[in-house]
This record gives sequence, C-alpha cells and structure tokens, in this order.
Amino acid sequence: MKFIGGTVAFFLLVLLVSCKKHEISYPYKNLEYSYYDTIRNKRFAVSNKKVQWYIDSMRIAAHDTAFVDLYVDKYYAARKPYLWIDTKGTDNRIDSLNVRLKTVIFDGINLSTVFYPYIKDALERLRNFDFDDSHDINLCLAKIEYFSTKALARYASGMRFGFVNPYKLYNRLDLVNDDDSLCTDYRTLYDAQTETPGKKYMEEVINSIVSGEFIKVIDKAACRNEKYLILRSEYSKAGIGINKKRMLAANMERYRWRRSETKTEKYVWINLPEFVLRATDEESGEELEMKICEGSVKHKTPQLTSNIERLELNPVWTVPQSIISKEIAPKHAEDEGYFERNKMMIIEKASGEEVDVSTVSAEMLKSGKYKVVQSKGEGNALGRMIFRFKNNFSIFLHDTPNRDAFNRPFRAVSHGCIRLEKPFELAVFLLDDKAPFVIDKMRIALGMPPETEEGMKLAEKENHPVMGVKSFKPAIPLYITYLTAYPDKNGNIVYTQDPYGYDDKIMSLLHNY
Repeated sequence: MKFIGGTVAFFLLVLLVSCKKHEISYPYKNLEYSYYDTIRNKRFAVSNKKVQWYIDSMRIAAHDTAFVDLYVDKYYAARKPYLWIDTKGTDNRIDSLNVRLKTVIFDGINLSTVFYPYIKDALERLRNFDFDDSHDINLCLAKIEYFSTKALARYASGMRFGFVNPYKLYNRLDLVNDDDSLCTDYRTLYDAQTETPGKKYMEEVINSIVSGEFIKVIDKAACRNEKYLILRSEYSKAGIGINKKRMLAANMERYRWRRSETKTEKYVWINLPEFVLRATDEESGEELEMKICEGSVKHKTPQLTSNIERLELNPVWTVPQSIISKEIAPKHAEDEGYFERNKMMIIEKASGEEVDVSTVSAEMLKSGKYKVVQSKGEGNALGRMIFRFKNNFSIFLHDTPNRDAFNRPFRAVSHGCIRLEKPFELAVFLLDDKAPFVIDKMRIALGMPPETEEGMKLAEKENHPVMGVKSFKPAIPLYITYLTAYPDKNGNIVYTQDPYGYDDKIMSLLHNY
C-alpha cells in the first residue's frame, strides 16, 4: 500500500471519517485543491513511512511471546501489505470487528486483552479530527492496522484454542530441582492432548481479513461446548460475587482448551479439585462415584488423558528412586526393623540379588544402583489392586491400606498416584464380562469369600489358578482433569476447592497480556 502525503492527506482524512456502516460519502468532493493547501498541517499529513515506523515501534515494545502474537509481528516485520487501511482510510470492517470484540467480557476476558480500548480510541480520534503532537494521523492509522490484526488473531485463536497455553502454564510452575543447581528443570503437570494454533490457522485468519470474511472465522472459533455455555450464562448474571466470577472465568478458559477425547460409552473421569472419581457407562446408564486421594501440593498429580489397560491383583511395589533418595535413604538406611515391618527388600540392580539391609548405607541407596521392593499382600502401599495406564509419570490408580485419609475433606496426600476408596467396585464396573464366576475369581485372588457355588468349589481346590492380571479390551478412556467450577448433569454449577492454586495462575495470565 502507498499513502499520498502532504496537503492531500486532509482529503484522505475526510474519506476516513465519512465512512459509515453501509456507505461512504464524500462531502468535500467539490472543493478545489487550493482549499486543502490552506490547511496544511503535519498532524494531518499521511505518511506511509511514519505509519510503518509507528507499527515497528509498537511491535518491538510489545515483547509478546504467544505464537499468534509473534506471527502477527512477523507479518508486519516482513513489510507485507496492510490489511485494514489503504489510501482511502479504513472501512466498516473495523466496526464489525469491534462489535465482536466487545463480547469478550461475557467470556471472562478483559477488553484490553483484545486491544479494544486502543482501537476504539484511535478510531474516535480519526473520526473527530482529534490529533495533537503525541497523536497524529499516522499513529492513529498505525494503531488501527496493527491492533486490529492482533485483536482478531487473539480473539479467534483464544476462543478456538484458549487464551492461555496449558502446556506453558502448568509445565513451568514447579521446579524439579530444589537445590542450588543452575539448571532449571520444571515438573510436567499437563500431558493431555490439546489442540494449539499453528501456521495454517494463522494463515486462515490473515486471509479472512483480506477476503472480508473474518466474521466467519470468529463464528467458527466460538466455543459451543454445552457446559461452557452454562458457565458463560452464569458469569453474565447480576449479583455473582467476585470470587465466583473468577472461578467461572478460569474454568471457561479450561473449557476453551480443546482436549482430544475418545468417544466411548464407558469412561473414567477424575476431577482433582473435587477429590472424586466418576465412572460412567452411557450404554447401560450405570454410574460409579468414589472419593480419591491424590498428589500433595509438593507432588501434584498431573492432568492427562490415557486409557486404563489392565488390572493387577496383589501387586509388588517397586519404590520410585525419588522416594528412596528423599525419604528412605536419609531416615531408614541400615534400619532392619523398618524394612522388615514394611516387607521390603533391597535388590542390587546389576546382579538382581537381594542384599543384606544392614550393609546398605544411605549413599548406596541414593546412588541408584539398588532398588527397594515391597512384597505383595496385606500392608503393601499399593493395596491389593492397581489399575495400569500409559503415562509419562509412573502414576496409576490403586488401592491403599491407609483408609483414614478418605475421611478428610482435603485429600492431597500422595506422591502423585491416585488412591481409590472403592477399588474393587471400580474393577467390577470396568469388566466387560460381569459373570458372577468371573467376579468370584477376583474375590478369591483378593482373599475375599466367593459368592457363587462355582466360586466356592474353585476356592476349595488345592493349587487352583489365581487371577493375577485382567486386561480391559477395549481399554477404558481415562481423563484426569482440574475443574473448580463445572455444571453437573442437571445443569447446576458445582464449585470446588482449588488445592493446587491453579485458578490464580490462569487469571493472572488472562489479565496480564
């Protein structure tokens, strides 16, 4: 695009401010050139060079790090064509954009996040001839061009993928190394497959401005999740307290993250803030709900999606090296009584041979050359049952011999694994074949009395086969989420506690663009 400078600029300004929603008029078209020459003023002189300089200045000063912002900045850094302004000024597309931008307040987003105040101010100055030495016509045009593109990019991408990247949010919170190491290593707390904007999406956004069809992009991006819409409606009501509004806004953002989900009739959903597991079989209408214990604030349970593949009965527990180094080694090394009470043995990894506990020092345990294994059965930290699913954290759902924690309202007490209040009931729920004899096999393996005649006969046999592993085919989808406000099946909003303090982190990022 090229601007015409000097006295002709006033004529262009008239075209700008004469722009209406449906038509463009030219009230000064019969005036002679000599008239414009009499009102020569640098504040009114349009200069392409100055517009670009202002855009470059705003781009450099922004220090944005989000992908969509960087994409827009790269576009203007490459001196590509302007999208919203030309030699005739701008048109009603800006007004259409602003109408949509104003609606973000109903989605818990500040107007400043989508640059609405900046665009509005620049347009008002332009249409009212309100220029001064700090705000000339070129700055106004630059603001309209630059902020309108960024606004559309942020708005469309934010509604489609979320304004906050969950990977960056959650995976840059907790440092793994708590020493004076120069290496910065963060704990992974979010590993759910979630869609994010890419180059292709941003090309679609830019092209929609050129074609004038950016409203279609906005409409397509809108989050239409039924639960999201319920939260949005509640957020817009009068009389909602500030704390609830913050919770609603934070959870609307969570719903804007489009997590990949496998559509099956049977699935397990865990909501960490609620300390609750819910299993659902949509085909039969069967539901199961139970309390859980989860990772402590120091050892947070990550959010993830996976599939429960199998059930193991009477598992052996291989203690994680982190627990060995931080808890067992400094407190219980060479303590034979501790290892005996907990039915633990120390095995040299290289040879696979058991080692005399009294000969193993704390330094040896911390070296990683030895593993600590707890025998199966009563007293095992995993209890009598464990549900395995693929994940990058070595966590699982399991039984526990320590039942007292289930009586507490705050149950963030584990090292990251999820302890189940009703593991046997969950196992039965997940079975594809719920024949009484199959269930009895499980009961016998767990030391529970069988309930069928066939099961009783099996239990009486010497050296009878004992169920050790039960695979689930197909595997059962598992969703570990973190929602502090969500609609229940009746549309009533459930508010929970926020054990990990994630809401404040989300709101801080949403309101600090």
